Amino acid sequence: MKKVEAGDLESYVSLAECYWNGDGVKKSKTKAKELLDEGAQKGSGECAYRLGMLYEKGLTVEQNYETARSYFMLAARSHHPAGTYKLAYYYQYGYGIYKDQEEAKKYYQQAKALGYQE
Repeated sequence: MKKVEAGDLESYVSLAECYWNGDGVKKSKTKAKELLDEGAQKGSGECAYRLGMLYEKGLTVEQNYETARSYFMLAARSHHPAGTYKLAYYYQYGYGIYKDQEEAKKYYQQAKALGYQE
């Protein structure tokens, strides 16, 4: 908790996992989501990616591809490989955004350059 308060971005993910699973704290998926959102807004690509996946799959939130895409965009801006890949996929197939093959190609290339492997 002290690392989160100090702004350590990786700690947001770790603490969110603890709340999600009830590991050492009272289980609260709401609190986990709040921590992920706070971390994402502060620049954590991993937090943004995980939020995107929650919205994509409709886990604890209503499924919403537009919101998922916005979190994948945040993840891509933070140079998160999987988040960048998901954004490319969304552009390719028009999930939560218009189809744009050029943007998809650009983000697929970025994801690969960041080390993403399928």
